[in-house]
Parts: sequence; structure tokens; C-alpha cells
Amino acid sequence: MPAPGWKQAGPESWACHKWYLLKLLTSLFGLVFLRWLAASLGEVVAPALCALTTGAALVLWHWADQMIQQQRQLETTKGWKNGMVCLHRSIGGVELELSIEEALGLSSALAQLAPAFFFENWGLHGSFQYRWVAVIAHLASALLVTLRVRKHVLPGNAHMQVEVWLGLAAGNWVASSWAAGTWWGVACTQARLPALALASAQLINFWLVHSSGQPQLLAACVALGGLSMAGCCSGPAGVALDAEEAPALLTPTIYITFCVVSALLLFQELFMSL
Repeated sequence: MPAPGWKQAGPESWACHKWYLLKLLTSLFGLVFLRWLAASLGEVVAPALCALTTGAALVLWHWADQMIQQQRQLETTKGWKNGMVCLHRSIGGVELELSIEEALGLSSALAQLAPAFFFENWGLHGSFQYRWVAVIAHLASALLVTLRVRKHVLPGNAHMQVEVWLGLAAGNWVASSWAAGTWWGVACTQARLPALALASAQLINFWLVHSSGQPQLLAACVALGGLSMAGCCSGPAGVALDAEEAPALLTPTIYITFCVVSALLLFQELFMSL
């Protein structure tokens, strides 16, 4: 889907973006909480939630694409006069009102969460020697979603919409943090793989947000990523076969390296924004 001429958000709009981020995180954590509540139902829950999140992401993307095409047909000049054309849809008697940017952001967030559910059963119940592949596949899927959205919706650095960046970043953070705290540790036969995978997922977020030129968003990602890494590195090794053989200082080294890289990226972003 070709990217329209969106405007970069100014400081005055950050109050709206914070409210949107709160709604976004509430929706994502609601799905994760639903997964926790339905854990007693067994292996059918993860595929069902994968289908739910994938379907919702595709529907939202389709709605947004429809509105973009309609808006282009009505306009005589290239680009949008204002990038806030709203979607009004009734779902189960509930009216849903989203801007095109918010719909694309929510679609991107759900697309990041879907692979976490898709690969969960493989990581928990697959062949023991190959469960770790599910972690790598999940991480690769998150990167693929990020690259696809960035290419088709955010192809350049001149016209960025913060809602889409927020959707990608929030979806990646929630999905990777939840997976690292649940099935990644069970899936990995290498004690340090969950920490390395989570660090990679967070660095994908930092690279993505660094490209957006939004220091506030990068600072939030660094803070949340640090909390997720702290929880992962301080947690148990799960069923890792090499947990006793792994060097005692290896996990702290991963965490310290992650913190140093995060601080350097944040300092560079803040310095460039002055």
C-alpha cells in the first residue's frame, strides 16, 4: 500500500499520542491476560488467539486501505489535506471509531502479537531438541512484520505518523516480553538464548524508533526494554540443558551490554534533537 503524504507529529500532539498508546497497551495486555485466563483449555487457546489477532489485523488494514483509496479519489491534490479521516464500524453492537493512522497502528501491533501465539505450541510441545527453532522463528517473524510495515507504510524519513510507529513498537515489546516470560524459557535448550532473543527484539524496536526521529518514543522504548531484559535475565533458566555449564557472568554481561547499547542510542538521539 503506497504511503500517503502524512505529516510528522509535533510536540503539541503528544498528549493524544500518549492516550492512544495507553489504549494500545490496554488492548494488547488484554489479549495476553485472556491467554492466561484460558490456559486451562489446553493447546487450542494459542491457535485461536493467533487466528483472532491475525483476522483483526487484516480487517483493520483492509478498512484503512479502503479509506485511503476513497480519500485519494475525492482529492484533487496529491496527498491528504489532513491525515485524520475516521473509520466508523459497528462490531457486535459496539461502535469503533479510529483514524486511519490509529487503525494502521493497531493492525501493526496485532500483527506483532500473532506470531507469539502461532509459535507457542511448537515451543511448548514440539520435539524437545528443536523447540528453540520456534524462538528464532518468532523473532524472525517480528522482524519481517516490522520491515514490511516500514516499507509499505513508512517508506521514508520525511513523513512519519507516530501512531504507526507506536503500534509496531508496542506490539513488538508486549509480544517479546510476554513470550520471554512464558514459553521461550521452556522452548530453549540453551540457557542464554531467551536473553539474547529478547535483547535482539528490543534492539529491533530501538532501530525502528530511532528511524522515526522521536526522542520521547525512543526513551520510552529504552525504559520498557530495560525492564523486560531485567526480568528475563533475573528469571530461571527453565529447562535449559546447559544451565549449569553456562558461565555465571554470561547473563549479566548480556544485560550490561544491552544497557550500554541502549544508552548510546538514546544519547545519540537526544544529542541530534538539540
